[in-house]
Amino acid sequence: ECFYEKDYLNYRYHAKRFLYLCKIKEQLKQSPLIRAVRWSSFQNEARKPILLIYPAVKLIGNAEFVVRIIPTATSLFSATKLRLERNNIRNLKQGDALQATPRYNNSILEDMFLEGNAEFVKRTFSGWKELGEALILLKVWARQRSSIYAHDCLNGFLISVVLAFLATKPGRHHINSSMNTMQIFRITVDFIATSKTWDKGLFIQPQHEKASNKVNCFAMFGDYKLLEEDILTKKKCARDYKKMYLCFMINSYGKSFKDLIKK
Repeated sequence: ECFYEKDYLNYRYHAKRFLYLCKIKEQLKQSPLIRAVRWSSFQNEARKPILLIYPAVKLIGNAEFVVRIIPTATSLFSATKLRLERNNIRNLKQGDALQATPRYNNSILEDMFLEGNAEFVKRTFSGWKELGEALILLKVWARQRSSIYAHDCLNGFLISVVLAFLATKPGRHHINSSMNTMQIFRITVDFIATSKTWDKGLFIQPQHEKASNKVNCFAMFGDYKLLEEDILTKKKCARDYKKMYLCFMINSYGKSFKDLIKK
């Protein structure tokens, strides 16, 4: 066991995470089955490197595949210690007061709940064709307006979590199986731009947890504070997103579609 109870402090978790990957890389480079092992980053976050594994087996034509090794830290720390209002970088102060470190805390929470989040999304999307098509459309919409690959940005996975939230009990089933792809798209964009839920964040209750355990609900979504700060707290930003949404819909489906998306 290389992790200790307080390794969530002062980048100790990230340092040990990196060391863990270094040892894996060292071993993999000795294998004749591996052609190359390279470094990359998870969602372009420099403090969270991942490994890209290129097998030695050659495929037909120019095709190739890459295996990504992404460490997770399920149940490694107490989620209470990583609440977004807490300070976990002790030299980050404003005067004598410690500053909150929400992005740092969320970086660790993301690893802790990565597997649970992925399972939640997979379970929700399974067998639901229209939901999957709406996700593709939303990713195109987001990609045309900003990078969804940059660190601390709205990305494809967060969009899928928002969709899964709206399609399940925590999101009051705003999306249901009777809707078509365009209806799901419209509801999701309107939710991102105007919902008051962002004032408190998205709480997704794991099925095996008690309703009173709000810490796990909180961490299941992870980056909601980031979305709130970067997109949704300012009315101007919300209006801009709605405007871009209208432009996208009109450009894609013609001006006659205006009447369908008026409030």
